[in-house]
Amino acid sequence: MLTSKQKAFVAAYTGAARGVGSQAARLAGYSGCARGLANRAQECLRNPLVREAIARAARGEHDANIASVEQAQSLLTELMRSTKVPAAARIKAAVELCKMQGAYVTRVEMSGPDGGPMEMRQRLPVRELSEDALEELERVLLARDASLMPGQH
Repeated sequence: MLTSKQKAFVAAYTGAARGVGSQAARLAGYSGCARGLANRAQECLRNPLVREAIARAARGEHDANIASVEQAQSLLTELMRSTKVPAAARIKAAVELCKMQGAYVTRVEMSGPDGGPMEMRQRLPVRELSEDALEELERVLLARDASLMPGQH
């Protein structure tokens, strides 16, 4: 018999985490640093009961005690449309249904030191660039450096 956290791990592993063990462990409620979550995921994945539950989920079989996404959406739709349910609960059901269907986008604003812009750096695989690309890169960098020099325009 799986624990509630193991069930949550299976659901996350086969769902939102898309097979990423450490992500599934975090979503299942395990805590710890990245290494700790990875270790916890390995423990779960070594457990034969967890492996079997993952295999059942991959085959499309579901635990009868766990509602499918479609069942959850159906329930929320029923609540939303029911005139016997208080308006606040109907609105909450509608909001949750919209979230499940991706109608809402969560935006996060990030800023750098002192509220300024964040500096973004990307590693450039210089060894993989062609000669033409390297020459173009050199030209762009020289032009940028020249524009940054005060009084030299």
